[in-house]
Amino acid sequence: MPAAYPRGAAARLFRALAADLPLCTHISSVDYAGKAFSNRIVSEAAPKAGDQAVRFYEVARLSDGTVRYTDRQLRRLAAAQR
Repeated sequence: MPAAYPRGAAARLFRALAADLPLCTHISSVDYAGKAFSNRIVSEAAPKAGDQAVRFYEVARLSDGTVRYTDRQLRRLAAAQR
């Protein structure tokens, strides 16, 4: 989903995200049904896409015992200069 930020803010946000993402190894919360969960987060090498990018995947063990892997990629594209 696209988002707009003041000039330079998105680049600063991505630098902070890239620095902090390797420190995040789990995410815990409550799902829509009110059931607590804890998923593992695994950082990956950033794709060569956009002006800045990060990539990670989320590992979730589902209630039926299966495991779901969700790949996440976030990319920053600079707005065209006028």
